[in-house]
Amino acid sequence: MAYILIVDDEKSARVTLKAFLEEDFHAVYTAENAAEALRLMDEYDFDVILSDIVLPHTNGMKLLKEIRERSSDIQIIMITGEPTVETATEAMRSGVFDYLAKPVARESVKKIVAKAAQIKALKDENRGYREHLEDILAERTKALLESEEKYRSLIENINVGIFRSSTGLKGKFIEANPATIKMFGCKNKEELLSIKFADICENQLAISNLNNKALRDRFIRSEEIQLKRRDGTPFTGSLSGVIVADESGEVKYFDGIIEDVTERKQIEEDRIERQKLQAILEIAGTTCHELNQPFQVISGYVEHILMHLSDDDPLWNPVRTIMEQVNIMAKITGKLNSITRYETRDYVGGIKIIDINQSEKKEQSKKNEEKQIS
Repeated sequence: MAYILIVDDEKSARVTLKAFLEEDFHAVYTAENAAEALRLMDEYDFDVILSDIVLPHTNGMKLLKEIRERSSDIQIIMITGEPTVETATEAMRSGVFDYLAKPVARESVKKIVAKAAQIKALKDENRGYREHLEDILAERTKALLESEEKYRSLIENINVGIFRSSTGLKGKFIEANPATIKMFGCKNKEELLSIKFADICENQLAISNLNNKALRDRFIRSEEIQLKRRDGTPFTGSLSGVIVADESGEVKYFDGIIEDVTERKQIEEDRIERQKLQAILEIAGTTCHELNQPFQVISGYVEHILMHLSDDDPLWNPVRTIMEQVNIMAKITGKLNSITRYETRDYVGGIKIIDINQSEKKEQSKKNEEKQIS
């Protein structure tokens, strides 16, 4: 069971969605505006929030930002009665789980909410594991001061970077396990100990700010920072650790753990990109469906005009060209309207766009396979 919040100023929409989701035994709450939604968030720990983009006195995107300030783990699904490429793109960039157009199909919304709730549960579980590991590390770091040899075997063999640097994060490495040496592409421990932690940071201002935070709070937790290996290859690291000081309060060193999360971030970025393209494709399909009738009307009138023109009439070729172009546009919209699986290709500026022809071939190939199976 998941805790679900529905935010929509239309009572019928709230009632309908609530009924759909309660079929799966979710605890479902509703709010008719952003203020009521935020009040409910103070009372309940929601897993998934479904919000209309158009709300009284504000909009769903502003509510999304306020939700994100409170929690980065809540899965948000935006709903709109007037889907556009702009709102879909903005929503995906803001990190929503999905983007739906009204009217929402019963089975579709139930399936999407179930997936979102599953993702939230996994995030909660992973956060719990990570916090547990970080607490263990803090305890073991303190124990290392008393009996460093006792835990050396663990530190040497664990597949996570563990290191010690002098005077916070701007000092030199003074100790590191093999995973740290390998992560930064050093040949051996001596090479790593010859450099400062700041030397392998892409942004000196960022490491300076992070060092100040560590000195102020005496610890940092799961801070992402752009780093680089000895050969200059960049990667993203997740850094946690504690400042160790003597009895007088003077900083002795920083004990930290670091994990290369580059691949994980890339997977997440690819997922967001796929969702964005899928949303655009669905909106394009809806638009093509609406254009179909106007194309038929234009085509009919042009064909009627051609029937009343002779081949030597000066208007014959221009009208014939109009007819050909209308047919081309109709074919394009027909392709878009039938595509459910998309292929992309590179475009100017390093971005990817949907390849209509390849997508149509993929769709046709899939249909042929299904026919053969049946």
